[in-house]
Amino acid sequence: MKRIATFTAICLMAVASVSYAQQPRIETPISTGAGGFTLYVSTPQSDGPYDFAKNKGPKVNTINGDTYGELMFGAKLSGTDTARVLFKVAVFRDDKAIERKKPYTAEVIAQNIIKQNGFVGRAFKFDCPEPSFQVTTMACYKMVGTPIFNKEEMAIRSAVTVVAIGLNNNTQGFAYVGEVIDDNAKLFDSDSTYATKGATGAAAGMFKNSHLQMH
Repeated sequence: MKRIATFTAICLMAVASVSYAQQPRIETPISTGAGGFTLYVSTPQSDGPYDFAKNKGPKVNTINGDTYGELMFGAKLSGTDTARVLFKVAVFRDDKAIERKKPYTAEVIAQNIIKQNGFVGRAFKFDCPEPSFQVTTMACYKMVGTPIFNKEEMAIRSAVTVVAIGLNNNTQGFAYVGEVIDDNAKLFDSDSTYATKGATGAAAGMFKNSHLQMH
């Protein structure tokens, strides 16, 4: 199959860690089906693929014409003893999104990821890099700190970078998510720079090296 787009990472996304760049990479496809798209996700060789609950993946489901899929790999974060880096992708598609008045804009996708990671109202927007293919919308966020679910703080600490993209008049889209999770709260709270760099490096590596094919 002909791959019609290659991503380039610039601006803030250019801070991918050197350790990722030196590692062998693999490609894993995740597809929204005929009439949609296949994303060939590039990651370093690591544990996976899983869905976000760490079941065998990728996982893609369609309910009443609304498609959602998840793909995740994980590895120890280089230079640390307790932190883990996750390479995550979520895909979305609803051919009737406009008539349902529930378009998959990049902002909708990004806010979905922010909620999933426990940072509602605490994510910081940054300027997205320029993709080498046509998009309808883009939204990029960073978050760092203690995830909160149902007003309860988690024991872990995490840093998350998300690049969300809306395609085809916002009827389809996807998000690259780099995440670092650390159980060592004392280390993280003293200086979380390593976690933010790891999360952004994971997202940047996927953005730079992955390939998109529209069907």
